[in-house]
Amino acid sequence: MALIATLGVAAALATQRLPFAAGLALGAGIAILAYLWLRQAVRRALELEAGRFPKGLVFKLVLRYPLVLTAVYLFYTTHWLPFQAFLLGLFVPLAAAGAEFLFQLGAAIMELGKRYRRGAVG
Repeated sequence: MALIATLGVAAALATQRLPFAAGLALGAGIAILAYLWLRQAVRRALELEAGRFPKGLVFKLVLRYPLVLTAVYLFYTTHWLPFQAFLLGLFVPLAAAGAEFLFQLGAAIMELGKRYRRGAVG
């Protein structure tokens, strides 16, 4: 995710669109933070046996969507940075998931090709 965000910001900076790069970076930062909080919550939930969920983690989960919605509202109403860039940054985790899908698909196709050449695929 960080690589995709960095490439997007670098491309915006290369075209000398500093406000767009800043909006993209802020949107991506918030999206990545929300993803990391969700990942941490899921990991802890799977590790718990019959215990209670930690309060700090519950707070982070509850804070995720209000944080994103407040940021979207702030950028939409104030036009401080380009809203489209901020919104695009929020989709960085989706782009990372798509890149990972393509990588895994390519690896599976390569493995299938190796098996086919060895005669292991019927």
